[in-house]
Amino acid sequence: MPTPKAKVFTVSSRQYRLLEQISSRTTNPHRLVQRAKLVLLAADGVNNTEISEQLQLNRNQVRMWRARWADAASRLEIAETPETSDQKLIQLIIDVLSDQPRPGKPATFTVEDIIQIVAFACELAWW
Repeated sequence: MPTPKAKVFTVSSRQYRLLEQISSRTTNPHRLVQRAKLVLLAADGVNNTEISEQLQLNRNQVRMWRARWADAASRLEIAETPETSDQKLIQLIIDVLSDQPRPGKPATFTVEDIIQIVAFACELAWW
């Protein structure tokens, strides 16, 4: 069975610089830093197996995030104009590297319901 080929994409020098900033900030969430490093390694031509070993990720995860970046490359390229600030471009990059909303059952209780339950429980604690 043939091995699937990794999606190939290019990263502009500005995107590369912003990804390096994201990956080096200690205040960023670990997942975001890891994904930024993944894109940087992929842009440098490192294959999925090596990326998964370096970042201690599953190869399927590497393949998925590489594909997501490749799919968003045209959107990032369009957004990358001289008028676009680095902050806006960083936010767009973060959006690409963030988790998608997950499907599932909607919440059973509203915020108001929870407040009423807590208030009622606090009233009972006084007795």
